Amino acid sequence: MTVQGSRRSNKGFTLIELLVVIAIIAVLIALLLPAVQQAREAARRTQCVNNLKQVGLALANYESTYQCIPLRTIYGFYGGKKAKLFGPFTAILPYIDQTPLYNAMDFSSPWCTPGQNLTIATTKLSAMQCPSAGGARLLPSAAAFAARSGDALPFATLSPTVFGYGDYFGMEGIVHGASDMWAAPCADSVVYNMSNPNIITALNTYGCVPGMFYHKGSSQYLVRYATVTDGLSNTFAMVECAGRPNLMINNKQAGVTGDGWGWADTELNGFVDGSDSLGNTGAGGCFVINATNDSEVYSFHVGGANTLMGDGSVRFVSANVGGRPFAAACTMNWGEIPGEF
Repeated sequence: MTVQGSRRSNKGFTLIELLVVIAIIAVLIALLLPAVQQAREAARRTQCVNNLKQVGLALANYESTYQCIPLRTIYGFYGGKKAKLFGPFTAILPYIDQTPLYNAMDFSSPWCTPGQNLTIATTKLSAMQCPSAGGARLLPSAAAFAARSGDALPFATLSPTVFGYGDYFGMEGIVHGASDMWAAPCADSVVYNMSNPNIITALNTYGCVPGMFYHKGSSQYLVRYATVTDGLSNTFAMVECAGRPNLMINNKQAGVTGDGWGWADTELNGFVDGSDSLGNTGAGGCFVINATNDSEVYSFHVGGANTLMGDGSVRFVSANVGGRPFAAACTMNWGEIPGEF
């Protein structure tokens, strides 16, 4: 009897085959990862748009109730001195489903007063924060806190505190002067229609061209929607200024901002000064979006920033926007229409 030897079959992968499979998987991941990241950023940007729409609806309800939008700053007396007590975001708390916080505020003391006001100011509100800006942010130093005590605020008595972040600010308008945005090469004639007598009047009267949240010292406009004669759909009410208290310059972290540390901060709003290509605002410049968040328009979205118009719509404005249409949208009743961005 002949006995045949059994032949053993090898059903496993060879090393080469395994490496090929791994390489294919790596290529697929490399192709899919950017798409996943883009989808996530698109979702974050959509949430940012929804935040601004919610704020816009709150402003409209406030204006309908009080016949004006919230003041840029609510002043009062604290410690025997005139002090900045609250900003506009505190005023609209009841209109973004935060009535308990509003009712708990002590409106006779500044927003950062230790106790219930400070506790409320440290509350993080999703409607006030752009998801793209992230949540890991620097803590202002004790020296930075002490430096802000000049407004009769109790910062000198506070330990460094993480406030509820605020990534949007009310548009106060466009600054004018020898060392601002409209210095050469961004001359006034490039940005403003200097034949418009309304512009000349504004510059001579205010030293700027006011926006919907204008103030100069304790002088403020009482702004009704009817006041915005340039058209609510043509005028910025609020814009992104994301990432504070981290100071961002050209997408890089560069320290801590001097103010605007939270949604309750009375210095959350600002004028647009313009910055140079390095993100410096001290000498002004032609760059108005995504150069720096030092009280300028800034977002973590690629290519531009979300802006809330006076009519409650949200527009994404390119970082390459021209000076004149941008300035026209920042101001509210001076006869300048921005057109298409």
